[in-house]
This record gives sequence, C-alpha cells and structure tokens, in this order.
Amino acid sequence: MKTFLATILLSALGFLAGDSTARIPRFRQVSIPVDRGPRWVAIADVNHDENPDILVANADAGSISVLLGDGKGKFSSGPGSPIPAGRLPNDLAIADMNGDGNLDVVIPKD
Repeated sequence: MKTFLATILLSALGFLAGDSTARIPRFRQVSIPVDRGPRWVAIADVNHDENPDILVANADAGSISVLLGDGKGKFSSGPGSPIPAGRLPNDLAIADMNGDGNLDVVIPKD
C-alpha cells in the first residue's frame, strides 16, 4: 500500500485575510494509507456527517480510496475502501448526478 501525504492547514484565517499581525500558519503532515498510484484527490462530505472526507483515485491499482474524516483532522478508510474502479483516466469529480441527495463519483471515460 502506498501512502498519500496530505498537508492540513491548521490556522490560516488571519494570514489569508492579509492581517500582517497574524501568526504564520502552521501545517502538519499526515500520512494516510491508500492503494497503489494515488493521482487525483477530491474533498467532499460523502457520509453526511458534516465533516470533510477525502477521495483518492489510485491510477496504478484502478481503485478509489474513501477516507472518512472525523472532524478533528483524522481520517480512516471507509467500508469497502479501496473500491475497484477499473482503468482511471486523468480526472475525477464529485457531484450529485441523480438528485438523490448523495454525492456520486464522476469518472470521465476515455
């Protein structure tokens, strides 16, 4: 299993707002195991818990890893993850394609 490295911004509100008195934002590196050849990432709340989740398209393995966020900066593999997806092209997107209120993974076909 490869490791996907995510850098999480802990506090940059003042920095992004241009406040010259704001402290420099602190970052921390988090290593999250995913399948082989992670290439594309999408962030969305896929399990409706109001916390951001990470989806990683693993090109070499032909799979998608679903990493569920706990709202405190930790992520764990979702049930059944990684999910076989076949040959992955150069992109992925997340959208509610069928209007059921659940996000769908959109993978363009070559």
